[in-house]
Amino acid sequence: MYGIRALGLGLLLAATAWAGDYYVDATTGSNLSGDGSRLRPWKTLTHTLGQLPLPSPAGGLCVHILPGFHESRMGEQFPLTIPAGVALVGAGPEQSVIYGDGKVGEALLEFAAGTDLRNVLSGLGLHGGDPAVRVSAAVGSGPGPVVRDCCLSWNLGAIVLEGTSPGAREPLVEQCAIQSNTNVGVRLEAAAADRLGGRIRACRFDANGGAAIELQASTGEILTVIESCALMDTGGDGVRFLAGATSQPLFTHLTVRGAAGAGFRFLSGASAAGLQIRNSIFHGNLAGDLVDVPAPAVTHCCFLTASGTNPPQAHHNGNLKIDPIFQTPGEPDLSPFSPLIDRAAVSAALDPTTDLAGRARTADGDGDSLHAPDIGALEYVPLREDSPTPMPGGLTSLDLDLPTNASIPYAIGLSLHDRGIAVAGPRTIPLWPDELLVMVVAGQLPFVTKFAGSMNASGFARAHIQWPANPKLRGLLVYAAAVTIQAGYPGGLRCVTNGLRLALL
Repeated sequence: MYGIRALGLGLLLAATAWAGDYYVDATTGSNLSGDGSRLRPWKTLTHTLGQLPLPSPAGGLCVHILPGFHESRMGEQFPLTIPAGVALVGAGPEQSVIYGDGKVGEALLEFAAGTDLRNVLSGLGLHGGDPAVRVSAAVGSGPGPVVRDCCLSWNLGAIVLEGTSPGAREPLVEQCAIQSNTNVGVRLEAAAADRLGGRIRACRFDANGGAAIELQASTGEILTVIESCALMDTGGDGVRFLAGATSQPLFTHLTVRGAAGAGFRFLSGASAAGLQIRNSIFHGNLAGDLVDVPAPAVTHCCFLTASGTNPPQAHHNGNLKIDPIFQTPGEPDLSPFSPLIDRAAVSAALDPTTDLAGRARTADGDGDSLHAPDIGALEYVPLREDSPTPMPGGLTSLDLDLPTNASIPYAIGLSLHDRGIAVAGPRTIPLWPDELLVMVVAGQLPFVTKFAGSMNASGFARAHIQWPANPKLRGLLVYAAAVTIQAGYPGGLRCVTNGLRLALL
């Protein structure tokens, strides 16, 4: 996951012209003898930010934070105010880490107001703040502030986005891991006549306290877009909407799962006139998937429970009341059997072109040769799309390449799925790495499979599966996936392929 983020970070930095580069090293740097160069870095961020020259409109300044830990006991003084036009770029969230003291109301980092110069915060681990980052959507015509590729955990709150006067530049929070924060993951605020736009994209929220995302705007306006995000196992509500009368946020392609509160809670006093919730999954949220959310706001979503005076209804506005069928317990990835594959509505103006993992939403997930997005944060991407090959003697077969692991055996699952022929539900056939013959009845049709494992030249284990040809099986889809038992995963099972989807011709 960090590899995908690092690529995006490199593209962002390559596209940004920095007028000057400065270096900070908490381990070997010195505030006395250092000069901020790569060879003689400063030691603390507090000292560094006080030494920087004023950025020019021709280009901002980049502070490279080398691997190390920055804490108050090491000389840091919080909150650290980042001047307009300055970027803080770490070596990665697990290597360049800023620790606060956990004091109520004490932020770690705050962006100073600026007019035409971009602020960037990337590649950092941020812990122990309230919040970790406070961003004001500064006015001006230039690009808005960016928080990208950061891990924000163990804070009282992770990020606060504050609106400013109309015409403000729009902040971007992208590809961040926001987890185990006590009160809230991201709070959106717009007071009085303030306006907050911007975008929260491809972020993973895990085990946050009161809410993963909270919107607060008394008489202000929130127009933020939240897209391709997974909100998992929140201690309170996944999304809590307290915004004012003119707010028009857009939530699209979310997966909100396992909240102790509601998946999406709409509180009294807020207006739903401009609220849009699209192409999203709400599942397994203990206080209800959608609570007091007005029906017109919800389109092409999957949920099981909805309550309130005018709750969304299944089979209206493209909504589905159905089990999404996830692949991995506690994760947002869809199973090959999911009814949400290729079922999302498409709007170039409203919906993202990439998913939580940065993959294009163009895969043909259900094998019908039509390319459409899936509902939810993550696209199901088949390992390979192919048709079985008829074999001499009337057999049909396929080969499935698996990552090699000499110490952990694989189990191969081969399944039938109903495509117009009466089949008594999906049937999973366990196959093990030996010459085991398995028979299962699909309806009244015997389905015989055989598995043989081998090693190919590329170092992958190859599973060869074959079955008798039978014209009555035409029109069915066959799914194959490999799983392994591995400690640390929910239920002990980990899928080691994205699955294989084949049509029986």
